[in-house]
Amino acid sequence: QEGLNLPQLVSFVGCLLMAPCWDELHWPTQLRRHCQPRGADLGKCASAASLACTGCSLTFPSRNALFRHVREEGCSGGSRRRTRRYLVLYGYVGTRFHGSQLNALEEEPRCPTVEGALLRGITAAALATPGIVSAKVEVCSRASRTDRGVHALASAVCLRVVTESSGPVAEEDEEAWLATMQVQLPKDVQAVRRFLVVDPEFNARFACQKREYWYYVPYRVLWLPDESAVGAAGCW
Repeated sequence: QEGLNLPQLVSFVGCLLMAPCWDELHWPTQLRRHCQPRGADLGKCASAASLACTGCSLTFPSRNALFRHVREEGCSGGSRRRTRRYLVLYGYVGTRFHGSQLNALEEEPRCPTVEGALLRGITAAALATPGIVSAKVEVCSRASRTDRGVHALASAVCLRVVTESSGPVAEEDEEAWLATMQVQLPKDVQAVRRFLVVDPEFNARFACQKREYWYYVPYRVLWLPDESAVGAAGCW
């Protein structure tokens, strides 16, 4: 067996920490190792200065950048899996909904919710994008909740959207996304805008700085018994 002196050993350990793939190390045979299955999925062996993704051929300056790209874009060969988080601003008329917060999926047909309608619309809009073969949408956090029959002029929810595609998918611009979304949403739910969320710690509830609620009470419920007959003719 070939031996290693101390300087070579120190250099070898440094290469282990810096090399994009152990198979790139030019050391004695017993110290070489082939790429692990995970590494083979992430991209081909490359020099430390330039790592290439086998899915889309883009190059990256470091392994961390390559790993982040693979995690977000799903370029591991075959179908591409991409995860995005969005903050969606929306409003709704809550007359027919059993509150805004999504309940169990099996309860949605009997007790529909605003978030249930919103998630179905976003899923359908994602599947309408050319190249997308599957889509899954889930709620990460919400800025507020409302009860049954309550309306909202503006609310916000953070969504996690996971899509799988058969090839590269171009990013839709905001106007095209809103137009596609509104076709898929019921008439009593209106999406206003979306924002890409890059902070993994973002929480819509804690990021909200102000909540304003308006309560409308029919004046007639405040009448005394002897005022009912007098005011019934002209008051709501």
